[in-house]
Amino acid sequence: MKNLYKISFIILFILFNHTAYAQEPANWQLAKTQLTAKLDTINTAITPRWDGKHYGTLFAGNLLLANSNRGYSLLTRTPPGAPDSNYQKYLYKKIDTMLTAFALVGYKSVDITINYPILVKSFPNSSYYLDFYKNVYKIAHNKGFKIIEGVDITFSDSLIGEPNMVKDLRNYLYNPDGVSNDTLDATRYLKDKTEMMQTIIDSLAPDYLSLENEPMTAQHNLFGLVRFTPENTLYFVNYFMDHLVTHGIPIGTGAGSWDNIQYFENYVTTKVDFIDFHTYPIYKDFFVNKVFIIDSLAKLHNKKIVVGECWCHKETLDEFNNGKDVLNETDFMSRNVFSYWYNVDTLFIKAMVNLSQSDKFEYVNFFNSNAMFGQIPWDSPYYDSLSSYQLLNIGQTVEYSNMAYQTLGELGTFTKNLISNINNPEAVQDNNQTYNDLVYPNPFNYSTTIQLQQNIGNSNLIIYNIFGQIVRSTNVSGNKIIVERDNLPAGVYFYRITQNNEIIVSGKLMIMD
Repeated sequence: MKNLYKISFIILFILFNHTAYAQEPANWQLAKTQLTAKLDTINTAITPRWDGKHYGTLFAGNLLLANSNRGYSLLTRTPPGAPDSNYQKYLYKKIDTMLTAFALVGYKSVDITINYPILVKSFPNSSYYLDFYKNVYKIAHNKGFKIIEGVDITFSDSLIGEPNMVKDLRNYLYNPDGVSNDTLDATRYLKDKTEMMQTIIDSLAPDYLSLENEPMTAQHNLFGLVRFTPENTLYFVNYFMDHLVTHGIPIGTGAGSWDNIQYFENYVTTKVDFIDFHTYPIYKDFFVNKVFIIDSLAKLHNKKIVVGECWCHKETLDEFNNGKDVLNETDFMSRNVFSYWYNVDTLFIKAMVNLSQSDKFEYVNFFNSNAMFGQIPWDSPYYDSLSSYQLLNIGQTVEYSNMAYQTLGELGTFTKNLISNINNPEAVQDNNQTYNDLVYPNPFNYSTTIQLQQNIGNSNLIIYNIFGQIVRSTNVSGNKIIVERDNLPAGVYFYRITQNNEIIVSGKLMIMD
């Protein structure tokens, strides 16, 4: 409670005592320019992929109030300690309010993060945590939400993970029973995590379960005790699929768009139902063309595709540092609370929504959905003196206050309007549609055939590269359109056949060497 009073005082002090407009940090201006240019390129590349038809993608937000990285804060107001029933009733009410607010945006599903090893039976307080999640699942399902469960690794950084639980994590990994000094290795990890995921399946029954994500993040949070190379992670996924009794729950696995593409090349060979990718940084090829390649791999192996987490990191190219983010998680998150980034956020959301329709994504989870309920202007010189943690707390106070009053911010209103047509009952939801079922062979080396259901008269075949640039345009007719490779390099392409400026058919072509 003292912290809440302190945060409220800071907000009031800033609102009533600043005397001059504060110029945003110089690196923010540069980041905004660079990110806007990159997102314009991304949106241009998505345009030829989509024929304008709607696909019933589920959109979701992360239920941060129930995120397992909050540890003891899920149980008691004064960590560490046993569950406080009055506090938990208060927390359940806030979670109920947050879900009601999510429905305002148009979300039909919710991501509830439960990270390893919090539900392993031998982990401290695991039964209390399980009881907590049973109640949260009940609240979410009663409100009609489908539940997405991504089982990653508890954050070992006490800036993100609750400090007392982080201490439990370290003890558990290095000396679980306090006697044997049985340090975690791959064998114990597989046994433990299988047990935990079976508990989630049997006791909670999510609508989707993603079992391995962000392998390098996992390796870091396990202090390097288990190595998550592409080969090792493939073995882990196969082990889980062989040992879990899924009861028909769709199971998936994935990695970050910044991770080695070999993870995805390996995953598509397993028994999983869907491929999950996370996307945050958008520089280099982490969106165009990495995301497009991931999608192609999934579709070629008849795997559905989901976006388990996404939001745009607010950073300059220098802060990105040639592929490795310089800023820590708290710095990234604190920037998100400011309306200064509104145009960047809307361009990113537009890209994810349009891509979800063009490539028929099962679901998309906007991780930082709190920002949908209000962002604050950078209009006070006193912000310069506050830490990222303090800025984050100020922003969250505004966000949760607006949720309590069921008020959308500008970003939430933008998102609601963008996805409203997709949520319309008349939106297409053909989950059994075969991708590129009119093209054979695909991939191809020298030529392929686009088979149409009926003859067409004078029409136009347009082929685009992954950057949205037209690489070929030619007149066609009949019901069998032969596409010659000619001088096109190996890679992924998209085609449209149009007649009188209306799209007759569209799809994807893959040329192999």
